[in-house]
Amino acid sequence: MALGSPAPAAAVACAAGVYLLSLSSASALSAQASAPKSIWTGTFTAKQADRGLLAYERACSKCHQSDLQGSQDTEAPALVGEPFTAQWGGQSIKDLFDKVSTKMPADKPGSLSANASLDVVAYLLQANGFPAGGDELDLTPPSLAPVIAEKRSSGTKP
Repeated sequence: MALGSPAPAAAVACAAGVYLLSLSSASALSAQASAPKSIWTGTFTAKQADRGLLAYERACSKCHQSDLQGSQDTEAPALVGEPFTAQWGGQSIKDLFDKVSTKMPADKPGSLSANASLDVVAYLLQANGFPAGGDELDLTPPSLAPVIAEKRSSGTKP
């Protein structure tokens, strides 16, 4: 063995440590990727909600009104505030998306594209005080999984 070179046992221990560290890092990343996202961490972007406002005005406001307060005349429920959370609280974003994409607008059910439906959902979430984030709402299960909450729980981090 040459002077100054590490002992074979030390080299093996060092390699084992690096291997274990890489495994734990991969496990942590995998857990983060599969952990359901909270609605409070931002499930849509502000730009997407802006597009949703435009789609809402074109397809939804004639029944639900521009202020999202609904109409007794058209029997369209309010889409903001307590009526919204009473209807959608505890359900996933996917449930809301499914309703918008397959049942709305009432006079032409299913006529909105998937992207327009996602944008409308983003607008409804924004109008109800849910924060925008860095990623657009999309059709992947992790994106649609967050549950619509009535209010932020004290233990939830933004």
